[in-house]
Amino acid sequence: AALSPSQITALTTKHIAALSTDSIANGLTINQVMALTSSQVAAFSIAQIAALSENTIGGLETSYLTLISTSAIAALSSTQVGSLTAAQIAKLSSTQIAVLNTNAVANLSADQVIALTTNQASALTTSQVAVLSSTAIAAMETSDLATFKTTAIAVLNSNQISALTVEQITSLSTKQLTAISSNGIARLSADQ
Repeated sequence: AALSPSQITALTTKHIAALSTDSIANGLTINQVMALTSSQVAAFSIAQIAALSENTIGGLETSYLTLISTSAIAALSSTQVGSLTAAQIAKLSSTQIAVLNTNAVANLSADQVIALTTNQASALTTSQVAVLSSTAIAAMETSDLATFKTTAIAVLNSNQISALTVEQITSLSTKQLTAISSNGIARLSADQ
């Protein structure tokens, strides 16, 4: 029989550290994950975090995400990151955002991108910006887009440029605008 949430809460960090990745991937339910304490989440290894299924990772207490090491965050799959709620994304530190792998960033939903804080958006690397979907770019708040370094603006592809709203374009600095490639400029519509 599966452990109840109250039994999960009673496990020590030593017990948590001893859990196999198989038991985490195939045995933990969302209710059990929701019952984890902050010290238990902090005790998870990189492999254990990576073993959380897309069905259970969303059950992590939002405030506990900051307790997960950057190495463990970097190991999250695109499916796991896609399963994080907007509130969970908003709680990640700028350092954690910067280490998300590009496959995960490429699959961020519009809601997840909207949840990014200005500090998180400014932490996106050039490689991460290059893989954001057009939908994600269009969903970005102007204050977030305005934090992009010119090197990040320069890697925007023509589809990403076409997705920019008038408000987003007008929020860009002169330096950012001049960083847009000639192919990107050619994709701007008369309405933009």
